[in-house]
Amino acid sequence: MADQWATVADAARDTRVRQGTIRVWIHRGIVERRTIGGRTHVHLADVRRAERTMRMSGGRPWSRTARSA
Repeated sequence: MADQWATVADAARDTRVRQGTIRVWIHRGIVERRTIGGRTHVHLADVRRAERTMRMSGGRPWSRTARSA
């Protein structure tokens, strides 16, 4: 199966995840990105995997835990 890449907007529409969420995943290194023609593209398999993890964990798969004092 060939690697599939999509713009952030297309990936968000495909997975019903907000674009901002995908950008956070990019920033955290969860989703691989490439710049193609000046636009950010993401690896669809990464986005789908992150989306599944998020849904299975109740919506916060990589939330930061509160620090103890």
